[in-house]
Amino acid sequence: MKSGTVLWNPDNTRELLQYTARKWPHFPHGFELGNEKEHLLAPEDVAHCYVTLRSMVNELWPTPGPGRPLVVGPALNLRPDWLSLFLSSLPTPTTTTTTTLDAITYHLYPGYGPSKNLVDLIPTASWLDHSHSLMARMQRATNHHHHHFNLWVGETAAAWASGAGRGFCDGFLSSIWYMDILGHAATTGHGAVCRQALVGGNYSLLDQRNGFQPNPDYWTALLFRRLMGTTYLDVTQFSPSIHDFQSNVRGYMSCTPMDTPGYANGAVTFAWINLAHEKKSIRMLKDTHPISNHWNGTNGPTIKTPNNNDPTFLPRLDFILTAGTSTGADGNHPLLSREIRLNGKVLRLLENGALPDLVGKSATDERLITPPTSIGFSIYTNAQANACLLTAESSESIK
Repeated sequence: MKSGTVLWNPDNTRELLQYTARKWPHFPHGFELGNEKEHLLAPEDVAHCYVTLRSMVNELWPTPGPGRPLVVGPALNLRPDWLSLFLSSLPTPTTTTTTTLDAITYHLYPGYGPSKNLVDLIPTASWLDHSHSLMARMQRATNHHHHHFNLWVGETAAAWASGAGRGFCDGFLSSIWYMDILGHAATTGHGAVCRQALVGGNYSLLDQRNGFQPNPDYWTALLFRRLMGTTYLDVTQFSPSIHDFQSNVRGYMSCTPMDTPGYANGAVTFAWINLAHEKKSIRMLKDTHPISNHWNGTNGPTIKTPNNNDPTFLPRLDFILTAGTSTGADGNHPLLSREIRLNGKVLRLLENGALPDLVGKSATDERLITPPTSIGFSIYTNAQANACLLTAESSESIK
């Protein structure tokens, strides 16, 4: 395909879609056209191809709804200029036409693949913030358009080409970055984060060389999925009025899902990251403003709370994740360990291949003590967060 000249022949694609529609008339998955072609193809031409793909999908799955496949794309690397031109070339949806794309997808690999320095770079605030800045560039490209686009990270890992060796993208080191990306994406309006890859390469979630035992990022994603909800609350450090800002500690907060152990109406889950080489304490306090959903995580003195008799809404249920034992294959660095511990116990599949119970630890100390270079989740059962409180009527509607 040359710039300005659409030469794509969709006949083969149509045959594939026709076969799929015959075999699976209800197909709740998606189609993406091409992969990382932003340096080869003109954005206007690719937009034209996606319009054709959408037309074929609507024709073969005529009933809108969850049974119709999604159309997502354009599956590009970090080229906000190309993405903006692509989006400008898509037709504007009307009340009688379907949006061309159900989601805009881009690929995020913040780490330099051949780098030997990732073990020192990833567990730093500046490196995590670098990932945020890359995501913000793509978000700005979509925000310039009047039509709202559902934005996805369509591929991601800590570094491209699987990293420079084992442990960089499939060890505990990667889970520090992964936890942060999942939380940041959720709080910045991303609809999905698609991991590269379930199996394959050194960024695999499952270790194909070891009986498909889950790598640390698998357990991190599983706990994130189970313990974090879809409504997120603002959470910041209460500084600098009472202490210095702690750049090595960060976190994300959501309403706790109703099917989560320890759930109570108004409960919140706090996903936290401690990048420091020493323990850090976190004390959670609720903003006193009557309509606020703002929370403060602090590593210092106690500050004002709406209820001085129960400032931290205890008891708390902690899921603390730390690195397991490293081996020679992992580079003899603790953060490159292919093991991950939940509250001190190494996570592994059971002998029958089933997942083990992932059980939190009850805590009544108002200060959460986070181990050096660790991540985790803490459920505040009695938080009574305004945004998370369900009335009897809304509870029935969810059921």
